Amino acid sequence: MRKHLLFLFFCTVLPLFGEEMKINFPRFTEVKPPILLKPYPTLSIDRDGNWLVNGHLRYLLGAQVPSLFGRDGFRPIPRHHAPEFNWLYDRAPDYQAAQRVGFDTLCMTNPVGWIKELFPEFQYSLIAPSADGFPLEPGLPVLMDYTCAPWSNGRPANAPNTGFHHPELAGKLPDDAIVPPSDQVWMPYSIFHPEGRKMYRAMWVGAAKFARNWKTPILAYELFNEPMYNDKTPYARKVFAESLRRKYGSVNQMNRRYRVHYRSFEEASQRPNLKENRGLFVDYLKFLEDGFLDLCTMGREAIREVDSDARTCIQLKGLWHYRTICRSAANLYKLNSINEIVTVSTGGGLRFSGASKAPKQAVAAPSNPLTFFDGVMERHFYRALADGKPMQNQEMYAGRTYADILSNLWLDHVRGSNATYLFDWTSGAVHWHPFNEEGGRKLAESRSYNLLNPYNVPTSELPAIHQAKREIFRFAEFFLPRDRNVKRDIAVLFSYPTERVSGVTGENVKVEFVNYGGALEFSHYPIDVLLEEQLAEGRQNRYRAIVAAGIRAVYPETAERLLEFVRGGGTLIVGREFMQEDEYGFPVDWQGVFDGLKYTDHLNAPISELHSRLPRPELLRGTVTIHNIRRISSAPGWEVFGSDGENPVLLHKTLGRGGIWLVTAAMPDYATASVLGSILRREKLVPPVLLSWHDRRDLPVNVELHAAHREGKTAYFLYNWDTYPKLISLESDMVTRYGYAMDPICRRSLPIVDGRVMLLLPPRRRTLLLLGDRNLLADDYGKCTPVGKDDLLEEYRAAVRKKSRASSVGEEKRYFPDPAQTVPLNLRTFANSPFFDPTAPEDGRGGWTDQGRGHSLTGVPWDIHNFLGVPCELIRPDDNNNLTCIVLKSRSSAIPFPERIGPIPVNNRLKSLFFFHAAAWVPKEKVKAMDYVIHYASGKKLSIPVMANENIWDWYSIRTVNLPVAWKNREENGFYCWQWINPEPENEIRAIELVSAGGPVIPIVIGITAEFADPAVRSTPLKGFQIYGWSGIAGVIRDGVVTASITPSVKAYSGFVLTFPGRMIPKGLSFQGELRFEIQAGTDLFGGRKSTEFEAVSFNRVGNKGKAIWKGKRLPLKQFLPEKKLTEQFQQVSIPLAQLGTEEQLKTGNQLSFRFAGLPEAGVVIRNLRIVTPR
Repeated sequence: MRKHLLFLFFCTVLPLFGEEMKINFPRFTEVKPPILLKPYPTLSIDRDGNWLVNGHLRYLLGAQVPSLFGRDGFRPIPRHHAPEFNWLYDRAPDYQAAQRVGFDTLCMTNPVGWIKELFPEFQYSLIAPSADGFPLEPGLPVLMDYTCAPWSNGRPANAPNTGFHHPELAGKLPDDAIVPPSDQVWMPYSIFHPEGRKMYRAMWVGAAKFARNWKTPILAYELFNEPMYNDKTPYARKVFAESLRRKYGSVNQMNRRYRVHYRSFEEASQRPNLKENRGLFVDYLKFLEDGFLDLCTMGREAIREVDSDARTCIQLKGLWHYRTICRSAANLYKLNSINEIVTVSTGGGLRFSGASKAPKQAVAAPSNPLTFFDGVMERHFYRALADGKPMQNQEMYAGRTYADILSNLWLDHVRGSNATYLFDWTSGAVHWHPFNEEGGRKLAESRSYNLLNPYNVPTSELPAIHQAKREIFRFAEFFLPRDRNVKRDIAVLFSYPTERVSGVTGENVKVEFVNYGGALEFSHYPIDVLLEEQLAEGRQNRYRAIVAAGIRAVYPETAERLLEFVRGGGTLIVGREFMQEDEYGFPVDWQGVFDGLKYTDHLNAPISELHSRLPRPELLRGTVTIHNIRRISSAPGWEVFGSDGENPVLLHKTLGRGGIWLVTAAMPDYATASVLGSILRREKLVPPVLLSWHDRRDLPVNVELHAAHREGKTAYFLYNWDTYPKLISLESDMVTRYGYAMDPICRRSLPIVDGRVMLLLPPRRRTLLLLGDRNLLADDYGKCTPVGKDDLLEEYRAAVRKKSRASSVGEEKRYFPDPAQTVPLNLRTFANSPFFDPTAPEDGRGGWTDQGRGHSLTGVPWDIHNFLGVPCELIRPDDNNNLTCIVLKSRSSAIPFPERIGPIPVNNRLKSLFFFHAAAWVPKEKVKAMDYVIHYASGKKLSIPVMANENIWDWYSIRTVNLPVAWKNREENGFYCWQWINPEPENEIRAIELVSAGGPVIPIVIGITAEFADPAVRSTPLKGFQIYGWSGIAGVIRDGVVTASITPSVKAYSGFVLTFPGRMIPKGLSFQGELRFEIQAGTDLFGGRKSTEFEAVSFNRVGNKGKAIWKGKRLPLKQFLPEKKLTEQFQQVSIPLAQLGTEEQLKTGNQLSFRFAGLPEAGVVIRNLRIVTPR
C-alpha cells in the first residue's frame, strides 16, 4: 500500500526559521497521480471509516462553492490579478481548475427550484448552472448542502419585515408551520407540523432529483447546516402534551417525577417558561431531540427514494455547540447513528491565538481560552461517533496567509478529517459596495472567509492549498488510515444528562469535561471521548481509566456500569461533581461509594495551594494553585491524598480490583494536568511521548502532538500554538528503538542527546518528525543533511532574536490615539541623565542607576519613533549634552537626583497622556515609585500614583505582564508605555510635574506624549453610576473604573448593568454624538487575564426597584471593538447614540446592560465612560 500511496514530490525547504518557501499553482498537465484524481471516480468506505476512491485510500480536499445556483453566482471582480489567473477568479472551478488548486471534491448549496415546483407563483430568478459559470458535469464528487437559510431554502417562511420576503407566498403556509427566527437557526419550518415537514421533504427530494441528473458522483447529502431549534408554536405544544401522555400515562405519574402539581398534560406543556421545572424542561428537550431525529430519518429515507445509495450527514454550529444540546436540540449520538458520515462542527475547532511568552513553569501557566481545548475535545467527541464512518470538516476556515493555510489543512487532517472543505471559494463580489477595490477591502474586514477576495487572501497565498495536499499525500502512510496504531487507555466521559440539566441550572462546572480532557491532551496522553450512551455497548472495556469531570447528572444505570468497570480493575477519576443525581434531580444509587460523602459548598473560598502526598510528574512540578469550594466534612472509606491545608481535595477509594479517585477543586489547565498526571502515574499510566524544554525538565505548553506507528517507523506531527519558538527534546520508546530521527520537510536528520530527539518548533507552524531505520527512511523520503545540537541552538537563538526585534518595534499596535492630535512633549530641558553610568558603580557621581557601564540601557534609538501606535521622542544624546532621560531621587541611588521635576508645560485640553517610563530596584511587592501631578488651568491638582509591579516595572530583564513593552534591546532591557485617560478633558492642563516617592524604586521617565482633545467635540464624563451583576458576576467601581469579575457560580449569558441616577445622557447634550469608553479583558478565577466575548450591549430605562420600563435593542459589542475581540490592552469603543435608541429613549434611558456570550471565562474592565458630542 505504501508504494501506491507515496509519490515523492519535493521537500519544502525553510530558508529562514519559521518561514515557508512558496510554490506557484501547477499547470494542469503538471498534476500527476496520485495528486491527480481522474474524473468520475467511484466512492466507497472501508470498515475503519476511510474513503476508498477507485478502491484506494484517499484524503479528499475540496471547497464550498456556496452560491452556484443563486443570484450571486461567480461574478468577475474588478481587475486585480494578472490575466494568467482568470481561470481562478472569473468562474466557478471546473475539473481542471479544481485539480490545479488541489481540490478533489466540491460542496454546493442546493438550487431552490423545488420552491417553484411547490409554489408556481414563486418569483425568483434562478440562473442555470451553465449560465452561472459552473459546469453541469464537474466530474468530481459533490457534497450537497441543504442550508435552510432565509436567502435560500427558507424563503417561503420569511416575514414581511425581512430582506427576503416574498409577498406572493404570504399565507401559503399555516402560522404553526413556521417557526420565528428568534426560536431557530436555519430551521424555519416546524419539524412537527405536517405542512412544515412537507417543506423539508420537498427540499430534500428536489435537490436529490437535480443531483441525479449528473454523472458526477454525490459524496453525501447534508440534511441540515448549523441547525438550532426551539418550537413554541401552539401546534408543537399540543404535540408535546401528547408525548407526555405517552410517556407517563397519568398526570399523577408525571407530577411525581416533576415533584409539582400540574392539573393536566396540556397545562404542563403550555407553561410560558418550561424551565420553571427541571423535569419538565428535560422532557421538553428530549421531545425536541426525538422530533429532530424523526425528521432527519424521514429526510434520509426521502432522499434514498431518489438515490438509493445516498449517504447523509448533519453539521452543527462551531465552538461549544457540539456538546450544548440545550441550545441545538440536536442529539449527535442518535443523529449520527442514522448517518453514514460524521461531520464536525463549523470550523472544526481550529482557533486559538496562542501565548506570546513562555511561563516560568508549565504548572503555573495561565489557563487558555475554553475554545482552545473545546476544539480538541470536539474532535475526540466526533471520533467517538465515527467508528466505521468517515469524518469530515465541511466548513474549514483556512486563514489568510500561506503558512496558516498550510498548517490548518495539516491540523484538520491529523485531527481525523477524511475530507476537508475550505469555506468558501468565492470572492463575495456581489457584496462589494462600491464595486471596486474599496468595496473589496471593506468586505475583507467583515468576511475573512471569502478566499477569492484578493484583498482578504492574496493570490500568492492560495497555492498553499496545493502544497498541503502534496505533503499530506507524501506522508499518507502515516496519517491517512484511521487506525494509527496508537493505544488509547484513557477515556473522558461525556454526559448528555448533565448538559440537559445545565439548560435549567446554568451551572458551569460541566466545562470540566473540556478542561480535564484538554489537560490530558496537552500533557500528551492519547485519549478518547466516551459517551454515557456508549456504556450500554460495553465500550468502557476498551480503557484502563475513565475520567468523569464536571458531571452532576447521569442516567440511573450509569452508576452500576461504572462500578462494574472499577471492580474489574479499572480506574475512575471523578472531578468536581460526583454524578450524584439523575437528570430529574433524583439521587443515583452508587451503592455507598459517594452516598456517604458529606460536604458543603463555599463559593467565597480563597485561592489556595494543593498539598499532596502523590509525587508530581517530572515535567509538571511546582506549586499547584487550586480553588476548593467543596468542603468535605466526612468521607468514610476514602483515603485523603491531598488537601488545601484544611480540607480534603484529593481522595481515593479501593473498589474490587480497581479504584476511584476524587478531585474536588478547580484548577488552571496545566495544574489540572499535573494532578491528573500524579494520579495516572500511580496507576502505571504514563504518556508514551514526553516533551520537555531542551535546557530543563519542564513541559512546553500548548504543543499539539499526533503519532502514527507503521512497520519499522513512527511519525510525530507537532504544532506549536504559541507565538514564540520552542527548542524541545522528545523522548519515547521509539527513539530508543530506532536511534535515528529526521525532519523530512526540511530534509535534515536531528541530533539525539541523552536518548532524546532535539528539535525546533517554530511558532504556529507544522513540524513533522520521522523515526526509523536510517536506510529505510532514506529510501522512502530522501537522504537528509545532519544538524547538530549547536546548530539547533543557534537557530533557536536567531528565532528568539527575530521575535524580540519584532516586539521591540511595536509589531502589535496596542493603543489607538488620533495621530492628528498626538504630539510628544519636549523634555530636553528637563532631562538629567544619559542611559548609562559613565563612572564607577555606586560612586554617586555618574548617571542612570549608578551601577556602572555594565548596567546600562544600550541600543536606544533617537528621534521620534512609533511605539505601540504612539509617537515618542527619544532625545538625541549629542544634541542635549548626553542627557536623554529623567531620573528621580531614590534611596537606592547615591546620585543626588531631584525629588521633583517640572512643571513641564502643556497648556492644552488633553484626552490622554502616554508615559514612556521604567524603574530600577523594583521589589516583589507593590510600592509607589512616583506621582505624575497634573495642574489644571482651573487651579485643581490631580496626583496620579505610579505603582511598581502595576503600571511601571524594572528596565532590566523587561517584563510584559499587564503593561505593554514599548521598546527593548537584544539583552531584553528596555522601557514601557502606560496610558492615562484624562477624567476632565474639558479642563485645560497647564503643566505636569514628576514627583519621586523617595523609596527604594528609582523612577525613570524617557518620554511623555500628549493626545489633545479634539477641538471639534465636547467630551462629558459620566459619573454617579452603580454596577449590578447577575448570574455570578460581581462588580466594583473605583475611581470611575468598572471591574466586572466572574465568581465560581458564574453561569452562561450572565452580565451586569450600569445604572445612572436620573438619566445617562446629561441634559443639554446633542443626541448626534457617541457613547465612548475603553474596555479591557479581565481576569479569570486564578488571576490570569483572558479574553471573553460579549453577546450584546443595550440601553434601557428602569424604575426605582430596578424593574425594566423599556429595553432598547441589543447591539453586538464586537462590531465596535477595533480588534474585534477583547484583549489584554484597553480598546476604545465608540457607539453612536442614534444606535442606542430613539430620541425619546435617549432622553430618559438610565441603564447600560452588558451581557456575555455563553459562559464567560473572565471578567472585563471598563473606564472613561463619556458622551462625546459636536461642539
